[in-house]
Amino acid sequence: MQSTLIATSKVRAKRPFHVLSKPIGPICNLDCDYCFYLDKTEYYPETRRFDMPDEALEAHIKNYIESQPRGCQEVTFGWQGGEPTLRGIDFFKLVVKLQRKHARPGMRILNTLQTNGVLLNDEWGLF
Repeated sequence: MQSTLIATSKVRAKRPFHVLSKPIGPICNLDCDYCFYLDKTEYYPETRRFDMPDEALEAHIKNYIESQPRGCQEVTFGWQGGEPTLRGIDFFKLVVKLQRKHARPGMRILNTLQTNGVLLNDEWGLF
């Protein structure tokens, strides 16, 4: 895999903001007829993998935290897809590790996960 340099931002927002991250893109373990997102793979016919590389993950976490306004005490990361649990629990353990690395002193980091729940088990529950 070729390494890509990802720029970092020093610009801060005037107000706290929230984004949804798609660590597996439109990939899902279900094929629901009503889903509007599964056909998004057709936009990128040359792409076979949609998972977020670790270097992009760290840049995203770092930039998202740094872009929050001064004095922001809480940052929420929203994870969805497709089905984000397809990335596996080790990916989300890395997420938490990188969030702790880049959080400002005293900053509270929250994570939300939009999932179909099919892959959730006791390990996910304990995590």
